[in-house]
Amino acid sequence: MNILILLGLSRANGNSACMAEEYKRAAEAAGHYVTLVSVARKKLLSLMLVSLVAIASHGQSQVYLTQDITPESLVKTSTGEGNNPNYMKPKYIDDLAIQVSKDENREFSFTNKRSAYWYGRTHQDHFGAYFAGWNISTRRVLSDYSLLIDGQILLRAEADNTTVTPDGITRQWPQAKEQMQLIDNDDLIVIFVDAPKAKNIGISFDQRLIVKTKGSKESLCLYPGQTPELMIKAVPIKPVDIQTGDSTLTVPAQAGGFLLAYGTESHCDSLISMYRIQG
Repeated sequence: MNILILLGLSRANGNSACMAEEYKRAAEAAGHYVTLVSVARKKLLSLMLVSLVAIASHGQSQVYLTQDITPESLVKTSTGEGNNPNYMKPKYIDDLAIQVSKDENREFSFTNKRSAYWYGRTHQDHFGAYFAGWNISTRRVLSDYSLLIDGQILLRAEADNTTVTPDGITRQWPQAKEQMQLIDNDDLIVIFVDAPKAKNIGISFDQRLIVKTKGSKESLCLYPGQTPELMIKAVPIKPVDIQTGDSTLTVPAQAGGFLLAYGTESHCDSLISMYRIQG
Protein backbone atom coordinates (compact mmCIF):
# COMPACT_ATOMS: atom_id res chain seq x y z
CA MET A 1 0.00 0.00 0.00
CA ASN A 2 1.20 3.54 -0.82
CA ILE A 3 0.47 6.19 1.82
CA LEU A 4 1.11 9.93 1.47
CA ILE A 5 1.06 12.25 4.51
CA LEU A 6 1.14 15.99 3.85
CA LEU A 7 2.23 18.02 6.88
CA GLY A 8 1.82 21.82 6.86
CA LEU A 9 5.01 23.60 7.93
CA SER A 10 3.24 25.63 10.61
CA ARG A 11 2.38 22.36 12.33
CA ALA A 12 5.49 20.41 11.38
CA ASN A 13 7.01 20.61 14.81
CA GLY A 14 6.71 19.14 18.29
CA ASN A 15 4.16 16.42 18.89
CA SER A 16 2.57 16.69 15.41
CA ALA A 17 5.78 15.94 13.50
CA CYS A 18 6.79 13.28 16.02
CA MET A 19 3.49 11.41 15.63
CA ALA A 20 3.71 11.61 11.84
CA GLU A 21 7.20 10.07 11.91
CA GLU A 22 6.09 7.29 14.27
CA TYR A 23 3.12 6.36 12.09
CA LYS A 24 5.43 6.42 9.06
CA ARG A 25 7.90 4.02 10.72
CA ALA A 26 5.12 1.70 11.91
CA ALA A 27 3.53 1.54 8.46
CA GLU A 28 6.89 0.95 6.75
CA ALA A 29 7.72 -1.83 9.20
CA ALA A 30 4.45 -3.48 8.15
CA GLY A 31 5.49 -3.38 4.49
CA HIS A 32 3.69 -0.22 3.33
CA TYR A 33 5.37 2.53 1.32
CA VAL A 34 4.97 5.91 3.06
CA THR A 35 5.86 9.39 1.87
CA LEU A 36 5.88 12.20 4.45
CA VAL A 37 5.97 15.67 2.89
CA SER A 38 6.29 18.96 4.82
CA VAL A 39 4.98 21.89 2.80
CA ALA A 40 3.90 25.50 3.25
CA ARG A 41 0.16 25.85 3.80
CA LYS A 42 -0.38 27.81 0.57
CA LYS A 43 1.08 24.90 -1.40
CA LEU A 44 -0.91 22.29 0.49
CA LEU A 45 -4.09 22.56 -1.59
CA SER A 46 -2.24 22.23 -4.90
CA LEU A 47 -0.38 19.15 -3.66
CA MET A 48 -3.64 17.62 -2.49
CA LEU A 49 -5.11 18.12 -5.94
CA VAL A 50 -2.06 16.55 -7.56
CA SER A 51 -2.34 13.60 -5.17
CA LEU A 52 -6.00 13.11 -6.02
CA VAL A 53 -5.07 12.98 -9.69
CA ALA A 54 -2.48 10.33 -8.80
CA ILE A 55 -5.18 8.27 -7.10
CA ALA A 56 -7.31 8.39 -10.22
CA SER A 57 -4.43 7.35 -12.49
CA HIS A 58 -3.02 4.59 -10.26
CA GLY A 59 -5.86 2.37 -9.20
CA GLN A 60 -3.84 0.39 -6.67
CA SER A 61 -2.47 3.39 -4.77
CA GLN A 62 -4.29 4.55 -1.64
CA VAL A 63 -3.46 8.08 -0.50
CA TYR A 64 -4.63 9.62 2.79
CA LEU A 65 -4.54 13.40 3.02
CA THR A 66 -4.40 15.55 6.17
CA GLN A 67 -2.88 18.86 7.20
CA ASP A 68 -3.44 18.26 10.92
CA ILE A 69 -1.30 15.43 12.27
CA THR A 70 -3.07 14.81 15.57
CA PRO A 71 -4.47 11.68 17.22
CA GLU A 72 -8.00 12.68 16.24
CA SER A 73 -7.25 13.48 12.62
CA LEU A 74 -5.13 10.36 12.19
CA VAL A 75 -8.02 8.20 13.38
CA LYS A 76 -10.30 9.78 10.78
CA THR A 77 -7.71 9.59 8.01
CA SER A 78 -6.63 6.01 8.69
CA THR A 79 -9.99 4.29 9.04
CA GLY A 80 -12.11 6.26 6.57
CA GLU A 81 -15.55 5.06 5.51
CA GLY A 82 -16.33 1.46 4.73
CA ASN A 83 -18.21 2.25 1.50
CA ASN A 84 -15.23 4.16 0.10
CA PRO A 85 -12.67 1.99 -1.75
CA ASN A 86 -9.80 4.27 -0.67
CA TYR A 87 -9.84 3.67 3.07
CA MET A 88 -7.65 1.91 5.60
CA LYS A 89 -8.94 -1.64 5.95
CA PRO A 90 -9.22 -3.01 9.52
CA LYS A 91 -6.46 -5.55 8.92
CA TYR A 92 -3.95 -2.68 8.54
CA ILE A 93 -4.90 -0.82 11.73
CA ASP A 94 -2.80 -3.02 14.04
CA ASP A 95 0.20 -2.30 11.81
CA LEU A 96 0.03 1.33 12.98
CA ALA A 97 0.08 0.53 16.70
CA ILE A 98 2.29 2.80 18.83
CA GLN A 99 3.76 1.69 22.14
CA VAL A 100 3.58 4.51 24.70
CA SER A 101 5.83 4.52 27.77
CA LYS A 102 4.83 5.69 31.23
CA ASP A 103 7.16 8.67 30.97
CA GLU A 104 5.49 9.92 27.78
CA ASN A 105 1.89 9.91 29.11
CA ARG A 106 0.56 10.99 25.71
CA GLU A 107 -2.71 12.68 24.89
CA PHE A 108 -4.98 10.75 22.53
CA SER A 109 -8.39 11.20 20.93
CA PHE A 110 -10.74 8.84 19.11
CA THR A 111 -13.97 9.66 17.28
CA ASN A 112 -17.02 7.68 16.23
CA LYS A 113 -16.76 9.36 12.77
CA ARG A 114 -19.79 11.43 13.65
CA SER A 115 -20.24 13.92 16.50
CA ALA A 116 -18.63 12.06 19.41
CA TYR A 117 -15.04 11.76 20.58
CA TRP A 118 -13.05 10.64 23.61
CA TYR A 119 -10.05 12.67 24.75
CA GLY A 120 -7.64 11.31 27.36
CA ARG A 121 -4.10 10.57 28.43
CA THR A 122 -2.48 7.17 28.16
CA HIS A 123 -1.15 6.94 31.73
CA GLN A 124 -3.25 9.38 33.74
CA ASP A 125 -6.54 8.98 35.57
CA HIS A 126 -9.07 11.83 35.75
CA PHE A 127 -6.82 14.56 34.39
CA GLY A 128 -8.28 18.04 34.46
CA ALA A 129 -8.45 19.18 30.82
CA TYR A 130 -11.78 20.80 30.00
CA PHE A 131 -12.66 18.43 27.14
CA ALA A 132 -11.34 15.30 28.85
CA GLY A 133 -13.54 12.25 28.45
CA TRP A 134 -16.61 11.64 26.29
CA ASN A 135 -17.93 14.58 24.27
CA ILE A 136 -21.02 14.29 22.04
CA SER A 137 -22.49 17.01 19.82
CA THR A 138 -20.48 19.72 21.64
CA ARG A 139 -21.76 18.50 25.03
CA ARG A 140 -19.53 17.08 27.74
CA VAL A 141 -21.17 13.92 29.03
CA LEU A 142 -18.53 11.92 30.96
CA SER A 143 -15.12 13.06 32.18
CA ASP A 144 -13.54 9.64 32.92
CA TYR A 145 -13.84 6.19 34.44
CA SER A 146 -11.68 3.75 36.43
CA LEU A 147 -11.57 -0.02 36.21
CA LEU A 148 -11.49 -2.32 39.24
CA ILE A 149 -10.39 -5.93 39.62
CA ASP A 150 -11.89 -7.61 42.71
CA GLY A 151 -12.37 -4.15 44.18
CA GLN A 152 -8.84 -2.89 43.46
CA ILE A 153 -8.50 0.11 41.14
CA LEU A 154 -6.26 -0.32 38.10
CA LEU A 155 -4.12 2.82 37.99
CA ARG A 156 -3.13 3.80 34.47
CA ALA A 157 0.26 5.03 35.63
CA GLU A 158 1.01 1.44 36.71
CA ALA A 159 0.12 -0.22 33.40
CA ASP A 160 3.00 -2.41 32.19
CA ASN A 161 2.20 -1.95 28.51
CA THR A 162 0.08 0.65 26.69
CA THR A 163 -0.62 0.59 22.96
CA VAL A 164 -2.49 3.16 20.88
CA THR A 165 -3.95 2.36 17.46
CA PRO A 166 -6.05 4.60 15.22
CA ASP A 167 -9.25 3.06 16.60
CA GLY A 168 -8.54 2.36 20.28
CA ILE A 169 -6.25 2.03 23.27
CA THR A 170 -5.02 -1.09 25.07
CA ARG A 171 -3.56 -1.12 28.57
CA GLN A 172 -1.99 -4.19 30.17
CA TRP A 173 -1.51 -4.82 33.90
CA PRO A 174 -0.31 -8.05 35.54
CA GLN A 175 -3.87 -8.95 36.52
CA ALA A 176 -5.89 -7.61 33.59
CA LYS A 177 -5.99 -6.14 30.08
CA GLU A 178 -8.24 -3.27 28.98
CA GLN A 179 -9.20 -2.44 25.38
CA MET A 180 -11.34 0.68 24.86
CA GLN A 181 -12.97 1.61 21.54
CA LEU A 182 -15.66 3.96 20.23
CA ILE A 183 -18.06 2.24 17.86
CA ASP A 184 -18.25 3.88 14.43
CA ASN A 185 -21.39 5.95 13.77
CA ASP A 186 -23.02 5.11 17.13
CA ASP A 187 -22.88 6.74 20.56
CA LEU A 188 -21.47 3.58 22.09
CA ILE A 189 -18.20 2.76 23.86
CA VAL A 190 -16.91 -0.77 24.35
CA ILE A 191 -14.45 -1.48 27.16
CA PHE A 192 -13.14 -5.04 27.02
CA VAL A 193 -11.68 -6.32 30.28
CA ASP A 194 -9.77 -9.61 30.30
CA ALA A 195 -8.97 -10.73 33.85
CA PRO A 196 -8.61 -14.54 33.84
CA LYS A 197 -7.88 -14.94 37.55
CA ALA A 198 -10.40 -12.39 38.86
CA LYS A 199 -13.79 -13.12 40.36
CA ASN A 200 -15.29 -9.69 39.65
CA ILE A 201 -14.55 -6.69 37.47
CA GLY A 202 -15.92 -3.21 38.00
CA ILE A 203 -16.12 0.25 36.51
CA SER A 204 -16.35 3.46 38.54
CA PHE A 205 -17.45 6.72 36.91
CA ASP A 206 -16.14 10.19 37.57
CA GLN A 207 -19.09 12.22 38.87
CA ARG A 208 -17.94 15.73 37.90
CA LEU A 209 -20.29 15.94 34.89
CA ILE A 210 -23.04 13.70 36.30
CA VAL A 211 -26.05 15.10 38.17
CA LYS A 212 -27.89 11.86 38.93
CA THR A 213 -27.41 8.09 38.83
CA LYS A 214 -29.93 5.26 38.89
CA GLY A 215 -29.11 1.59 39.36
CA SER A 216 -31.26 -1.40 38.41
CA LYS A 217 -30.92 -5.17 38.12
CA GLU A 218 -29.53 -4.80 34.60
CA SER A 219 -27.73 -1.46 34.37
CA LEU A 220 -26.34 1.71 35.92
CA CYS A 221 -27.70 4.90 34.35
CA LEU A 222 -25.88 8.22 34.61
CA TYR A 223 -27.48 11.56 33.71
CA PRO A 224 -25.06 14.25 32.43
CA GLY A 225 -25.57 17.79 33.67
CA GLN A 226 -25.34 19.25 30.16
CA THR A 227 -27.96 16.83 28.75
CA PRO A 228 -30.14 15.79 31.72
CA GLU A 229 -32.91 14.56 29.39
CA LEU A 230 -30.52 11.88 28.07
CA MET A 231 -28.50 9.19 29.82
CA ILE A 232 -25.38 7.08 29.73
CA LYS A 233 -26.46 3.49 30.24
CA ALA A 234 -23.69 1.20 31.50
CA VAL A 235 -24.12 -2.57 31.23
CA PRO A 236 -21.86 -5.64 31.06
CA ILE A 237 -20.97 -6.85 27.57
CA LYS A 238 -22.57 -10.22 28.33
CA PRO A 239 -25.87 -10.25 30.27
CA VAL A 240 -25.02 -11.32 33.83
CA ASP A 241 -26.08 -10.48 37.38
CA ILE A 242 -24.74 -7.10 38.44
CA GLN A 243 -24.21 -4.97 41.52
CA THR A 244 -24.51 -1.19 41.44
CA GLY A 245 -23.47 1.65 43.73
CA ASP A 246 -23.85 5.40 43.34
CA SER A 247 -21.20 5.49 40.63
CA THR A 248 -19.94 1.90 40.35
CA LEU A 249 -21.00 -1.16 38.37
CA THR A 250 -19.60 -4.57 39.40
CA VAL A 251 -20.05 -7.78 37.42
CA PRO A 252 -18.54 -11.28 37.24
CA ALA A 253 -15.26 -11.35 35.32
CA GLN A 254 -16.73 -13.62 32.63
CA ALA A 255 -18.92 -10.70 31.49
CA GLY A 256 -15.90 -9.61 29.45
CA GLY A 257 -16.18 -5.87 30.07
CA PHE A 258 -18.66 -3.04 29.71
CA LEU A 259 -20.82 -1.18 27.20
CA LEU A 260 -21.59 2.54 27.60
CA ALA A 261 -24.50 3.74 25.47
CA TYR A 262 -25.74 7.33 25.23
CA GLY A 263 -29.15 8.72 24.33
CA THR A 264 -32.74 8.17 25.39
CA GLU A 265 -33.32 4.96 27.31
CA SER A 266 -34.95 3.28 24.31
CA HIS A 267 -32.07 4.32 22.06
CA CYS A 268 -29.51 3.04 24.57
CA ASP A 269 -31.36 -0.28 24.79
CA SER A 270 -31.34 -0.54 20.99
CA LEU A 271 -27.56 0.12 20.77
CA ILE A 272 -26.83 -2.39 23.52
CA SER A 273 -29.06 -5.09 22.03
CA MET A 274 -27.59 -4.60 18.56
CA TYR A 275 -24.00 -4.85 19.84
CA ARG A 276 -24.73 -7.98 21.89
CA ILE A 277 -26.22 -9.64 18.81
CA GLN A 278 -23.79 -8.45 16.14
CA GLY A 279 -20.64 -7.63 18.12
